[in-house]
Amino acid sequence: MTLHHVTYRSHGGGHEAENLVSLYSFCHLDGEHGGRLRVRGSADDATWTLGPVGAPVLVVRGRERSGGR
Repeated sequence: MTLHHVTYRSHGGGHEAENLVSLYSFCHLDGEHGGRLRVRGSADDATWTLGPVGAPVLVVRGRERSGGR
């Protein structure tokens, strides 16, 4: 497991709990930083998007999931 800053530190995100989520290393590096997985919002109310921008395969808002294409 590794910590991920929802708002990247390079974009002004801090180390506050509401800006940190934990991900498996593969999901963090290959998914989020590799462009396959995106998280927006805050740690308590995150929206996760899996798949390409504009044509997501899966979107999860909080704990609610919806299909993409």
